[in-house]
Amino acid sequence: MSLRRSQFHDMIRLLPLIALVLAASVARADSPAPLAAVGRLDLEGKATCSGTLIASDLVLTAAHCLTREVDLTELIGDRISFHPGRSPGLPATGGFRGAVAAVHPIYGFGIGPAAARMGFDFGLLRLAVPVPPEVARPLAMGPLPGVGDFVFIAGYRAGRGDMARQRRCEVIEANHAFAALGCEVDGGESGSPMLRLTETGPEIVGVLANKGTIEGQPVAFGPVTETAFDTVTEHLKNIEALQNEPNSSGLEPGK
Repeated sequence: MSLRRSQFHDMIRLLPLIALVLAASVARADSPAPLAAVGRLDLEGKATCSGTLIASDLVLTAAHCLTREVDLTELIGDRISFHPGRSPGLPATGGFRGAVAAVHPIYGFGIGPAAARMGFDFGLLRLAVPVPPEVARPLAMGPLPGVGDFVFIAGYRAGRGDMARQRRCEVIEANHAFAALGCEVDGGESGSPMLRLTETGPEIVGVLANKGTIEGQPVAFGPVTETAFDTVTEHLKNIEALQNEPNSSGLEPGK
């Protein structure tokens, strides 16, 4: 059987994804697959979004996954749990409860029109306890994607499954704040990482936060990590510092 040139090129472009899947399938019992770091975020037991472990106790996701619908400034980190992806050959694990959440201030305070805030739909969830390395290992951050690059989305469509659904997407627009991908997405995939494959493993270059159309074609949008990460990290540290600060007045609550 012969292959057309276009079919051959498609197979060549899929080789990085095939390699990632094979690497996951041969993970040792004490070595979780790379995409075990990509998990579900559940709000009071109901799957809502996807997220990625970037430190043993820190999950990257979209800002809107960490807020109440009725009040976008009220964070609900302590009502969210993170469920890491399952590695082939390893049992599924339980969830890890969130403790503190932070979103980009421009998004959280509703500064500017909604379209302008798209590049700031970026949030972090601090977990109450770290995820053990035998369950999932954090993924690293990567540099800005460029137009014409190919990245992978890994997430939990409609909150289904215990292993992340993957597909390859072309970057069709990109700037210092956000990237647009030529992929169709669905509910539950908000917060999914945009991944670039490297020799050392997948790197996170952006976060899926919204969907739409360009000239009738479905697209996925989201902020890029290189721009938003430092700002939200500092914001999270400030929130944690305020929560841990003793009452300077010396008064007990209600007095």
